[in-house]
Amino acid sequence: MRLTELDKAIIRELQGTIPLDTLYPYEEIARRVGITENELITKLNEWKAKGVIRRMGAVIKHQKIGKIYNAMSVWRVPDKEKAKEVARVLMGYKEITHCYERPTYQTWPYNLFGMMHCDTYERCEQIAREVSKRTGVTDYRLLLSTKEYKKESLQYF
Repeated sequence: MRLTELDKAIIRELQGTIPLDTLYPYEEIARRVGITENELITKLNEWKAKGVIRRMGAVIKHQKIGKIYNAMSVWRVPDKEKAKEVARVLMGYKEITHCYERPTYQTWPYNLFGMMHCDTYERCEQIAREVSKRTGVTDYRLLLSTKEYKKESLQYF
């Protein structure tokens, strides 16, 4: 898909902070880029239908709402079909926000990653034990986050 200058302007507005001091944030964004609210909504619906965007959502700073235990669960699942099964189980937990399959290396055998945000470390452990029990995959680790250095949305333009 080739982006027009208008498309880029819309993306610039959406990747920043959406105005919440109004009842009509999309109207405000549309005004900023020089179109009507209906034109903006139509464009967003087109992008969604084409798979350019999946959804609109808020980014919450999880530590500020009490989700202070953040662990990357890493799983060794060499079989591709089994990896898909484990990923589906991981994605069934509301605490799992990201799930990826990545290549393995001689010094790193884990190929499936699931990021979890929990109230307690015990909950992180519980989720991992449940996933292991449900899938039969026992080679996993929890890598607890100790410090967040940067968290912000990607700036495309």
